[in-house]
Amino acid sequence: MASRDETLAALRAAFALSSSTEEAEVVEDVDGGIDVMGEEWTFHAEGWPGPAIAWLALDDEPEGQGEQALRAACEAALSPGPLV
Repeated sequence: MASRDETLAALRAAFALSSSTEEAEVVEDVDGGIDVMGEEWTFHAEGWPGPAIAWLALDDEPEGQGEQALRAACEAALSPGPLV
């Protein structure tokens, strides 16, 4: 497993390739975790050296329930754009 510093550096390098710094922001949180915040989503990772925990939060709730609704919400929030 990559260390926290390696993960932070990789995320910063990956999102630095974006055409605009407003597309996503990579920040360290006060508890030592890492947040990547996009316009319609947030990715969070923590737990070095382990156990590691990560989650993705969407700003808009899925319309309906079940896997199809969740898939549609993810596709809408993470659709290809300047970051891809």
